[in-house]
Amino acid sequence: MYPFDILSQDSLEIDDILSSIDNLTQYEEQQIELCNTINKPDLESVRKDMEEKGFVDSQIQEALTGLEQNLPIQVYARDCYNWKQMRELRLGLLDELDVHIYENPHFSAEQMQEIRLGLNDKLDVESYAKLIYTAKDMSRIRKKLLSEVYVENPKSFAKEIIDEDSQIKVRISDDCMKAYITVPNYTDCTMYDLKRILNKYDVVFGISMDALKNAVDNNVTDKEILAAEGRPPVAGRNGRYDFLFNKLLPESPKTREDGSVDYVNVVVADRVTQGAPLAKYRPATEGQPGETVTGVPLESKHGTDLPPFTGKGIMRDIKENMYIAAADGFVFMDEVQHVLNVWDVFVVEGDINRYNGNITYDGIIHIKGSVSDMAVITASGDIVIDGFLESAMIQAGGNVILKDGVNAGGKGYIHAGGKVMGKFFEYAHIEARGRVEGNYFLDCDIQSDDSVVARGNKSRIMGGHIQAGRYIESAVIGNYSSSHTILEVGHATWINQKMQIYEKKLEAVLEELEQLEAGRDKLDSVLGTDISQNNRLFQKTCLAIQIKEDQKLALEREINYYDNIKALMHHAYVKATTMLEEGVQIYIGGSRKHVGKNINGITLKASK
Repeated sequence: MYPFDILSQDSLEIDDILSSIDNLTQYEEQQIELCNTINKPDLESVRKDMEEKGFVDSQIQEALTGLEQNLPIQVYARDCYNWKQMRELRLGLLDELDVHIYENPHFSAEQMQEIRLGLNDKLDVESYAKLIYTAKDMSRIRKKLLSEVYVENPKSFAKEIIDEDSQIKVRISDDCMKAYITVPNYTDCTMYDLKRILNKYDVVFGISMDALKNAVDNNVTDKEILAAEGRPPVAGRNGRYDFLFNKLLPESPKTREDGSVDYVNVVVADRVTQGAPLAKYRPATEGQPGETVTGVPLESKHGTDLPPFTGKGIMRDIKENMYIAAADGFVFMDEVQHVLNVWDVFVVEGDINRYNGNITYDGIIHIKGSVSDMAVITASGDIVIDGFLESAMIQAGGNVILKDGVNAGGKGYIHAGGKVMGKFFEYAHIEARGRVEGNYFLDCDIQSDDSVVARGNKSRIMGGHIQAGRYIESAVIGNYSSSHTILEVGHATWINQKMQIYEKKLEAVLEELEQLEAGRDKLDSVLGTDISQNNRLFQKTCLAIQIKEDQKLALEREINYYDNIKALMHHAYVKATTMLEEGVQIYIGGSRKHVGKNINGITLKASK
């Protein structure tokens, strides 16, 4: 062996080249002589020749073993290698590996083994086959590379090896999660001998000493024994919310005996008092990493955390991961958008008309009477009207619940951030994110991101233009006079238009946010961190940044919401449970389906 200094990596690469040149010239004559010897089948002549050249018995034995295996022993039968290095080179040749990568005599036998094992697993060993790395370093890098390959194809690592010395067979499963050992009936060994054999062939984890002891104590031979088992990775649990209120409300209305649906007794939402716990968050957990029997670490998947809830009328206890009602009111939640609100209720005891009817309230509005022409009602929460609705302007951030009916005369509109539910709808303009539901719809102009449903066995959709993201359902669709009834489902045109609006807004917010952050950083640089923290302009800038961050989050949620709606549109349909009347025009995913005659109960879906 030749001593060498630990230098920089570049210097070592040069040293490798010089060393290879030196070895080539110094041992050229010996290699030629050995090559000539190999061609002779007389093993004793080979032994004698090597003894004369100063090889020791263990080196000679490696050369003779290679000769018996028809290997080109001139590659390794050189006195610059000890017998362990020779063995590593011989085993590489036996496996038909490109051993020139590790034939440098400056590599220890342990380093050579790490390179050989990497070549066996078809790894990019050149990344670690360098003298600067110790055998332990090489092992660490090899197992990391093996882990990456394992993730891509975990079923390609089956091995079966018979130990040359003991003839004990080691078999590793294709996923490296189990290792088996078979002991020949003429072999005398201890359980520690079996463990050493397993380690020799890279089985280092999950070895069952009890199984090995049982095999030895009971003389289990010529029978495969499960000697080691790996540990599969366990994915972390995703974050989740435990809701402490009835989040299934509002309840669906009940069907009366005559087949119509009762919207009078619809429950608006769950009522809570100030300080009541609303939801507790259970954070995502880390997974438990695994390991193969060959010691390859298997990364586990970390659970995915959910975004926090935003909204009004709530407080967040960060320490306890708890959301609490900040006031008395009704609880409303949008689980998709992660919005949680506790709304107070503004109650109007009588009717609303054009003279007393402009109401704006940050919460729920409950009108116990009727609402006549030209009234304007705006609420950030739900709007509940017990009486009759005419051509008023109704705009709610949540649901609109009309316990009687609507005859809008083609004027006014209803806009809801949630559902719209009512006894009947005549000549109404409705736009809703959630489902629009009633007993019947007459000549209405409706656009719902979700669905439009006429409920009950006497339900009907007659005339009008109705658009829904997911589906439209009714007992009867169309009418006897064959007036224009146009239904559209699964058509993303208006969804795309909304997304474009939000995307433009998001682009503007991001630009403003970037400018504000640059301004904040400039102030911090000029004033210094200690001074800037108390500077009013700096504080104002930070507040503006927070506002823009909130706007950014809200816009991203909107875009994500409409992305999800578009995904659901692939399964859009129109369903008439009793009759689809002649003359109805239906568009599903943009494809037109004209109804030329009456059709009993049918469901129409997009053509595939």
